[in-house]
Amino acid sequence: VVVPYLLSHRTRLLSQLEDAAAAGSSSNSMQNGPSSVRPTANGTYSSSSSKAKTPEGLRLIATVIDTAILRAMLLQPDSGALLRLLQQTNFVDLEDGESVLTSAGRYAELAALYQYNRRHTEGLRLLQQLSQHPGSLEVPADGAAVDLKGLPGVWAAVRYLTAMQPQEVDLIQEHAGWILEADPEAGLEALLAMNPPLDIDIVKPLLEAHAPDFTAVYLESALDLGLATPREVHSELLLIYLHMALEEEREGVKSSVAHARQLSLTDLLVSRPHQPLKLFPDDLTQWGPTPRTSQTGGTSSDTRPGTSGRTSGDTQGGTSGDTQAPQDGTSGDTQDGTPGDTGAAAAAAAAASRKPAAVQLPSRPASPLLTPTLLQTPSRRDAYQRLRELVYSSDYIDPEYVLSKLGQGQLLEIRALMLERLGRHREALSVYIHDLNRTDLAEQYCDRFYEAGLAAAVGVGPVVTIGDQDGTSGDTASDAAGDSAAAAAPSQGSASAASGDRQQQNNAVAAAAG
Repeated sequence: VVVPYLLSHRTRLLSQLEDAAAAGSSSNSMQNGPSSVRPTANGTYSSSSSKAKTPEGLRLIATVIDTAILRAMLLQPDSGALLRLLQQTNFVDLEDGESVLTSAGRYAELAALYQYNRRHTEGLRLLQQLSQHPGSLEVPADGAAVDLKGLPGVWAAVRYLTAMQPQEVDLIQEHAGWILEADPEAGLEALLAMNPPLDIDIVKPLLEAHAPDFTAVYLESALDLGLATPREVHSELLLIYLHMALEEEREGVKSSVAHARQLSLTDLLVSRPHQPLKLFPDDLTQWGPTPRTSQTGGTSSDTRPGTSGRTSGDTQGGTSGDTQAPQDGTSGDTQDGTPGDTGAAAAAAAAASRKPAAVQLPSRPASPLLTPTLLQTPSRRDAYQRLRELVYSSDYIDPEYVLSKLGQGQLLEIRALMLERLGRHREALSVYIHDLNRTDLAEQYCDRFYEAGLAAAVGVGPVVTIGDQDGTSGDTASDAAGDSAAAAAPSQGSASAASGDRQQQNNAVAAAAG
């Protein structure tokens, strides 16, 4: 009976507050002394002084009523009404509310009260304690706070962080660290969803300190979301991809699957709608990762409080949405050693087939950039594929630098692509034919230049000549083909060539093979 009575007066009082604020009460009324405030028969308030009719006086009454409502609700079974009250406009006395909520173990409501009153240090520390160290609480958690142990508490901290302002960057940095360590996906979501976004130079040190294996995921996501430019991230992505690709070459399919699973988190993060949510949404499915919109218009999630909070479903890139990458960089396989999901199995098949049958790259455009469209192509799986696309297409990669990072016999196809960009065509063909024993790749190499030259001849597009970084070009395709053909025996030409130019290119392959 008490709570409905107080709530009815609260509704009328809020209406009076809105009217008083709109009317702009005179500031002189604030000089009046204490007043005697009492409700009238129709539920409004009268006073011996005009102070009760000012916004300040009405807020004082609202504080009394809201604090009384809080105390009364704590005496009733938890229905979620108190949590909803504290996440909207309220006038609960902070000191009194903090005391009674702590004594009752109602920490979720206390976190909401802290957030509303901009006591962010206390609010975030409380969520950290609820998530990571619930046993250290003096009073056991009760109500909604019971469900904040583990990942639900981490994601509550994510929602708290994303509602903060950039000027509170010190506090954001302090708490982003433990969130990243507890769940890299949650930490990345927080860092990417800030509005306005955090500067990339602030985020990278956080990742290097707390989740270094996920730096590439952040850089890819920032690029896809327009938070960073290719010039800012390509050089760093190059080094990360190189390290991963060399590891894949040493360790084989298992490493490729692990990297594909980890890097697929980019597509999941980019596909999610980055919209602000309440600290504790009414829909319990939103207590975990933000449900992403599916391709059919619905949502797909398994994010109940107390669960792992993993989102399931297909990502935009066709990979499995259940892509929580393990913190230690392992593949996340099941105990019997089998891949953890069909997405990982698909990645394994792709990785296994990559080395013996490399995918033919398209001709480089006149002004190649690793655009978001290229980043979201289905071919982007493991680190090797990403490295291959990056080094071939980016204007911000120095081929000589890439070659300097490759040891003898390492990543031979990448070496050939860099030689191609430098215009060192004979050396590139030699790698394909002698080192890789892949005449088909050598033929594809020549086809790329033949088709580009043919397009230029009929005015369709520019001639594709891949030169040095200073703008000087190396051997053109026709130079390499012609010179190699001159060195080859006449019998090495292809009898089935469609034209004289095509004949020269086939002879070039044969000459390199000889």
